[in-house]
Amino acid sequence: MKKINYYKTYQDDFVESQDQNYKLPENYKWIHTNPFYKIGAECFYKIAYGISFLYCKIFLHSKIKNKKILKKYKNQGYFLYGNHTLPIGDVFIPAHVSGKRIYTIASSANLKVKIIGKWLPMLGILPIPNSTKRMKEFFKAIQQRILEKKCVVIYPEAHVWPYVQFDRNINGSR
Repeated sequence: MKKINYYKTYQDDFVESQDQNYKLPENYKWIHTNPFYKIGAECFYKIAYGISFLYCKIFLHSKIKNKKILKKYKNQGYFLYGNHTLPIGDVFIPAHVSGKRIYTIASSANLKVKIIGKWLPMLGILPIPNSTKRMKEFFKAIQQRILEKKCVVIYPEAHVWPYVQFDRNINGSR
């Protein structure tokens, strides 16, 4: 039997990480310059990409239609927006849609997900800072990835809403 969640506000979050209130350390680096880190991150990303490809094909049965639309942007960076509906699939799908290295803007709480959390920076997570004083560095990291002709993924709703079905009374709309 499937559980049905009814969302009452746009802030409802039914999928939470281990430490939902985790705050980035003051010395957190969004851009690493160490060549060994960069090589390790690229190798790890390629392995994860292979696993994600299999996951998308075998478990999600995903097919990408109109992928050629993004071909004209292959020589420039761009932002890719999506709805966050699959806790695992939404991590994998953008890499296959974009066809290039992705960097995903996400909550810093993701860094505390068991096992994989500490590896997410190598895979391209750009955790949102918890203070306004760190926003300048965060925006510089995003700008650098765009200038490097990469894809920056944004899930604007900030929550995973599996198979979303809104209550008709959210903010009086629908």
